[in-house]
Amino acid sequence: MERFSKPIRRKLKSLFENISRVFEFIFSKPFKSPESFESTEDFKRRRLVIRGLFSFLILSLFKRSSILQITSVSSNEEKISLLETTEDVDYLIKNGESFGGELKILEGLGEEDLRKELKELRKILKVENINNQECQEAYERICSILSSKPSPSPTQIPTPTPTPEPQPTPSIQNISPKESFNQEKPISTEVIYYGKPGTKKVAITFDDFPNPKILRDLLEFCKNHQIHMVWFIIGRTMNDEAAQIIREGIETGLIRIGNHSFSHNISEFSKLNKEYIESEKSRWIEEMKNYGFEDEILRYYFRPPGGAGGYRGGDKRLLSVLSENNYKYLVMWDVEFIYTTRVKSLEYTPENLKGIALSRIRYTNGGNLVLAHFNRTDVEAIKNLIIELINEGYEFVFPEQLLN
Repeated sequence: MERFSKPIRRKLKSLFENISRVFEFIFSKPFKSPESFESTEDFKRRRLVIRGLFSFLILSLFKRSSILQITSVSSNEEKISLLETTEDVDYLIKNGESFGGELKILEGLGEEDLRKELKELRKILKVENINNQECQEAYERICSILSSKPSPSPTQIPTPTPTPEPQPTPSIQNISPKESFNQEKPISTEVIYYGKPGTKKVAITFDDFPNPKILRDLLEFCKNHQIHMVWFIIGRTMNDEAAQIIREGIETGLIRIGNHSFSHNISEFSKLNKEYIESEKSRWIEEMKNYGFEDEILRYYFRPPGGAGGYRGGDKRLLSVLSENNYKYLVMWDVEFIYTTRVKSLEYTPENLKGIALSRIRYTNGGNLVLAHFNRTDVEAIKNLIIELINEGYEFVFPEQLLN
């Protein structure tokens, strides 16, 4: 401790003391379990008080001139629990969907007011017998501050302005496009994660590199069993042999293709820069056109690399680009293998992949959208899965047909 300057030592000492008080409060005998409270609401209220105190400790350590608020959160409970401070504000703003909604900085919100209320809250917490009314009032004051708008600047006395001379109103015919309001095109692209349960319908999709041998294997299987699939292709990996097999599949009516970006650069795409999204989408379309595919079938499905921008209803920046380019569907999934096997510590084998999918599909009795990849393990697992589900009366359809 001696190697720190006096201000730093004071700051650390204050921080440790505050943390000690918090832990004394949390783990003191009367507050060990919900049963020790007068009611469930009392327990929840005091738990929120603890969250508020932790927020104060964070603010004490990192002084900032503004507070981050997650605007998609509606309840005061969540506003308290999601109060954050960070040095990397730009990252949070750019990656807001990772935190549950768009993050905004309330530039004019006085941090001093919030600190004052939290200070009063700390005083209440030091009392052995907490008064429920005092606790509730302090909590409500904090919530009101969090939900308030930035404080307005001091009111200035307006100076009289001369009355402008009337000008002739231009007719509608004389207004140029540049003078008209720049209105964004409404979102028309629909996001699909899954369909209605109980339908015994399943949609199978494959992603990434179109290996011709795997494509041929899948196409023959689909023709033999009348299975519908969507293949999401990475544009830069397209080749002549794969293009020929895809054309054959499209002609059967069983296969459709989707845009999986040109480069499949997940880290870059995750920034959700509209210019980059537009570039990736356009380069993919141009590449596929070079192999003879018509524009109309290239604007049906889009799946972002890594699912970036597709979660929680879809990011507006991604959806606006897709809507402007007349894409019908942004296709996500509710059954996949890579993440699930890692979480469950399973070996990546056809048997385990089939088991993952069967468990989910049987639980919902259909309505599932399965994500697989163009590799031998996934292909074997999907083929075995389909055979077993066909015997149980399942139907394999295109993603949008899950919604009907």
